[in-house]
This record gives sequence, structure tokens and C-alpha cells, in this order.
Amino acid sequence: MSRPPSTRVRVLLDPGDDVAVTAGLLARHDPAAGVVVVHPTPAARGVVSLAHDLLAALGLSARAAAAIGGTRSAWLAAAAWVSGERVEHLVVLRADRLEATCWVHLVGLVHSARIRLLLVCHVRVIPAHLGAALRDVEHEVLTEPPALATARPTRSTPAAGRYPPLPARLPTGQVLHYRADVYRQHHWNTFTRVDDLYSRGLDAACTWLRHRAGPQPGRTADERVQAFLTALVHDSPTRQHTLALLRGVQAGFLLHGQWLAVPAPGRLSGPGLTSTPMTADVVERIRAGVAHPLLAAGVALALFTGINLRSLRPLRADALPQPAHLVRIPFRYDDALAESRSTFGSGMPRHATAVVSVPHAARPLLRAARAYLLSRSADPRQRVFEGISPMIPRIEEAAAGCGIPLPEAAELIGAWQLRTRWARLDEPVHTDRHDTTGPPPADGRFCLAARPVTPDPSTAPPYRHPDDELRKRWSPLNAPAFLPGLVRAYLDGTEPTMRGYYDHDDQPPYADELRRADMVAHHLAVRVQPEHGGPDRITVHPDIAFALRLTDQPAPPAQ
Repeated sequence: MSRPPSTRVRVLLDPGDDVAVTAGLLARHDPAAGVVVVHPTPAARGVVSLAHDLLAALGLSARAAAAIGGTRSAWLAAAAWVSGERVEHLVVLRADRLEATCWVHLVGLVHSARIRLLLVCHVRVIPAHLGAALRDVEHEVLTEPPALATARPTRSTPAAGRYPPLPARLPTGQVLHYRADVYRQHHWNTFTRVDDLYSRGLDAACTWLRHRAGPQPGRTADERVQAFLTALVHDSPTRQHTLALLRGVQAGFLLHGQWLAVPAPGRLSGPGLTSTPMTADVVERIRAGVAHPLLAAGVALALFTGINLRSLRPLRADALPQPAHLVRIPFRYDDALAESRSTFGSGMPRHATAVVSVPHAARPLLRAARAYLLSRSADPRQRVFEGISPMIPRIEEAAAGCGIPLPEAAELIGAWQLRTRWARLDEPVHTDRHDTTGPPPADGRFCLAARPVTPDPSTAPPYRHPDDELRKRWSPLNAPAFLPGLVRAYLDGTEPTMRGYYDHDDQPPYADELRRADMVAHHLAVRVQPEHGGPDRITVHPDIAFALRLTDQPAPPAQ
């Protein structure tokens, strides 16, 4: 037997069975802080019973623990959950009443899970048959309860009430007009609720972009962006809340001279659209109903990824890397069903990786699953659910046993984060608006544009882009002078192949000409009649400045 590190195994002798000692140790039980105290079932001395007691101390129900199986399965599960919960101290009361094989399994847990073990014995000396289990193990005998210091605080839980109620139907347009559409179409109270989420997304984008390199040319569905976006929306309760956050993120990217394409929700799936927020209550219900680490992880993955179980079937152990903050799900176009390819396949790559940020509350479940897998085989390419057969019915049955409905979600080909695109448009215009030098503001947001601002009329001269095929002068009017260039860069980035877009192109067909005129004259800009006569000028559509929180009002409703 390999020797655990020094002093990781300690035996506390309490021959008087002092009530204060037992009560004091039981009071230290706090799995979230890394301290687990096991009180073995009276009159039960066997290894299977002890494994079930350990699982119960970790918060799993006795019914779920009993369903795991025999000795090996029970201890593999117990070791996995101890690793998943990052237990630092394991205290076993009345350890002198256990069988020697129980001590052997506990010592093995010290080695596999890197914990500190305290065996409490209510005798004057360690019984010989139990001492034999420690013969080759360096250990320490104590007569006073030791300190059980841990290096981490109690696990935090998501704040309640972060999301205000929103109507079931809200505008779904793109970022340039989304905020203005909400302003024009809904009551002020609804707009302020949506705008709070919008500004939260804008602030998150500015914070995230501040110290990040720009997009890589030709890269689609950038994994960094996927991780950031899914972390932002994983606890969003509805599609409306998610879209408000994502449109705010897009505004933040624009302020940094970058374009982030995010699709309209439609029938798509994924975090924030078809997922279930992983609150502490949901996780506790999973742990109380499912003791098998792989089944528990399967339920959790189906909930927070928002994709169907069929798409999770090929998941491998190396898709759950430590420290379990991200899950990477390989996507192959040919693996999708024909019906899914017909519905969602337009514009999708042949191969990609869907990245999902793991909610904090769900991370112990995935760590436990990874530990369970690697305890059976060291192969990182093994399928996560290979030993669960039939996979889909068993995970659905496990979720039903927890009283948790699984989302109605599409295959991975319908995941929205695979459709995100990140591109550079122009020079950043927001570098001096993010202030982190002083104390945090009262609303927790550093980005100045994430809070209401005073309109900033510009006196800059009219702007003309050298390639402006309209032969008209851009006039900033009441918009900052950088906006025309940003809008033109947006056109360059989103419509690079439009015929007749550049001066040197041949005369465009009538349909293309109308399309270009509609995009510029209605979507991006408006024509303005100068006060003192002369030719019309075009200026940035008021909705765009409103989207970037640079003005107080958008364009008026269309007549």
C-alpha cells in the first residue's frame, strides 16, 4: 500500500465518550466549506453501510445511495463525490466500532481524494485489528480534537431576485434598433427593466474586452466569446432576459470598434434559451435524488446546456477538464438528424466546438463525474455515458426521480452560441470610458456608458468616407463624430459582397440598389435637410446612438 502524506491520517482517542467532543465535531460539519463529519449508522459495521453513510453526509439521500450497488460501486461513488465537493477534512465518529476493512477503504480515500482523515475512537488504545489497517500508514494519535482549518470560504449561491419580470413578448431585432424598439413599443416601466439588463450586458462586454486580444481572422464561434456569453446568461430565466443581456453585450462590442453577431432566438436552443437556471435548490434536488455521479452529471448537463440528450451522447471525459468551469461539446454536421439539418443547418460549419460555461452550483457534479470516470480508467477519451445504458431513458428517469423536468431542446446544431461571429470593425472608441481606478460604483458597474449619460452634441465638421458611394456627406449632427465611420465599417463587415457597394464596382442591378438604399437610408442612416438649403445630408440613424447609450431618445415611431 502506498503511503499517504504525513499527518493526513489522525486518530483521536476519546475513552470517556465526551459529549462535548462529539457535539463539537458535529458542529463543524459543513460540506460547502470542505468539512464532512460522518456518524455511522448504529449496529452497521460493514463497508457498504459506511459508504452510504458517507454519501448521506455529503447530502445524498439514503434511497439514492442504496440504488448504486455493491461495495466497489458504492466506494467509487463516495470517492467521486468527495473529490467533486473538494472535501478537505473527513471526520468519522465512533470509528472503533467499524470493521478493519472500513478503515482500509477510508485510508484509500485519503490517497485518492487527497483529504485529511480524522478517526474518532472512544477507547484508550487503538484495537489491534484496526491498528493493523494503519501498519504501513504514517499517522498521528491525538487526545484532543484538532483544528479543522480549510483554505476556502463557504460556497456562494447566486443572488436571488436578479431578474425582474418581463413581458412574454418583446422586440427581437438586432442591436442597432433593439433598445429603441423596446423604448417605442412598451411602457416606461418595462423599458427600464429591459434597459437594466441591457446595460448589465454592455458593462460586462466592456470589462471583458478591456484586457483581451481581438478576434482571430477567419475564426467562427470563437471559444472565448462562447465561454463569456454563456457565463453571462446561464442563470437567465427566459428568452427575453437573455436577449436583453446579449444585445447589451453587442453594444459594448460596438463601442470597442468590434462587431459581435448574435442570432435572434427564434427556435434556437442553448444556455439562456432552453436551459434551466442551476440554482442551489436545483442542485440539492439532484443530489438528493441521484447518487450515481454520471447520472447526476447527465441531469445537470441537460439542464444548463439547453441541448438535448442525444447531442450529449458523444461527450468524452476530456470535455470535462479541471477545474470544471467549461464544457466543450464537439459538433459534427453529419451527426445531426436530417430534420435538424433542414431546420438549423444553414450557414453551419462541418466541424466546431460548442463551449458552455458551467454554473458555479453545478461544478461539483461535473467534478464528481470526472473523478468517477478516471477512477475506472485513465483514458481521457472514454465516453462519459458509456457505462450508462440505455443512456437517454436512464437520465430522463433520474431527472423524473428528482422532480425536475428536462428542457425541450434541439440538437447541438441548433445551439445559438455556435452562430456567434466576432470581427473587428474600426478603432476602439470606448477606451477612455471604463474607469477602474476608483472604488466600485454603487450599482457595481464600471462602464460609464452602462449608466444614463447626457447627450453629447458634436460640433465636428461633416464626415465623408473616402469610399462613400452615395456621394453624400455624412453629418454627425447630434451624434459623436466617430459614429459614421463605425457605421461604414459595420457595412464593410456585414455586407462585403454586396454588388455596387464600392465606387469602382459596375452599376448594380436594380434589386441590389434598392437593398443598399434601404439598409443605409432606413437601417443605418437618415437623410437630413440642412437649415440653410443645399443638398441633403445623411446622418447616423438616431437609434444607433441610442443603442450605444449616447443619447436619451431614439428616432420617433414611424408614421
